Amino acid sequence: MEENKLFNWLKIAFQQPIDNNLECFYYDKKLNVFFSITLLEKLLIDDKFKINYSISTYYTIEELEKIRKWIKKIKNKNESIILIQSYGIFQEEGELIDIINSFLFKNAIRLSNSTLFEVYQKELVQKEQLISQSNAKKSWWKFW
Repeated sequence: MEENKLFNWLKIAFQQPIDNNLECFYYDKKLNVFFSITLLEKLLIDDKFKINYSISTYYTIEELEKIRKWIKKIKNKNESIILIQSYGIFQEEGELIDIINSFLFKNAIRLSNSTLFEVYQKELVQKEQLISQSNAKKSWWKFW
C-alpha cells in the first residue's frame, strides 16, 4: 500500500506545472524520503537557515527542523537531495509511468525502502473532526 501511495505522489510531482515555484518536490537519498518544499516553508527559513518563529504555523518543532535542514541542503546543492523535475500534464498515462520508472532506476530508488514526509496531517484531521463536530450540533439555518 505504501508503494502505491509513493507512486501516486510521484505522479503528482512529475505533473506539476513547469517552472512551478509554489511547491518543489525532492528525494533525500540518505534518508530515503520523498518530500516537498512549499513557498510558505521557504519563508519560514531565513537566509542564514534559521527558523522564523514569528510566522504562525501548524508545524511541530521537529518538522520545522527537518524542513530547515532540507532547505539548507537544497541551497547548498547537496548531492544527497534529488530534485524531481516537473513536466506538466501528460496526455498518456504510459509515458508518465515510463518517466517515473526511469527516474527511480536512474537514481537507484526502491519505493519499498522509501517513505514520504508528510507534515501537519494529524493536526488537519483533528481540525476537520472538530469542525464537523461543531457543525453537527448546529441547525442547518445557523450555517449561514
